[in-house]
Amino acid sequence: MSYQEQLIPVFKNLPWPVVVLRPEAPEYLVIEGNKAFLELLSMTNSEIRNRPFLEIFPGRQCMEEFGDDSDVRQALNTVITTGKELDLSERCYYFRQGESQETTRFSCWRPVITPVFGKQNTIEYLIYTMAESTKQELDKQEKQRLAL
Repeated sequence: MSYQEQLIPVFKNLPWPVVVLRPEAPEYLVIEGNKAFLELLSMTNSEIRNRPFLEIFPGRQCMEEFGDDSDVRQALNTVITTGKELDLSERCYYFRQGESQETTRFSCWRPVITPVFGKQNTIEYLIYTMAESTKQELDKQEKQRLAL
């Protein structure tokens, strides 16, 4: 088994949502999402593969969004231009879940976009990783509520 083949199960089972994108603007087509990303969206890889990233995330699973995602495309463009990793500001969402899509899950995330370079020092992939920050956001809201 090659080194790359050994990494596939690692990627698929990382505990935080990760999605691999093609580095071509403006679509940034999805190549693959790991298990945590797919569970977050209640989707499969066959449903997200070769679709524009901003079409599927937050996409149909997001009922309501707190924060502005209009800067995500600009951030993706910046990573392509600079070749440097970029941390985005926290974003919070209510995601639809379950068969009926009536139940929701509130979650907050701190996304990071990382370029992956190929042999000719060109960007071959973008990795969009999200670290959950829901507890910190809920704690912040509770402190604000108690301060009133």
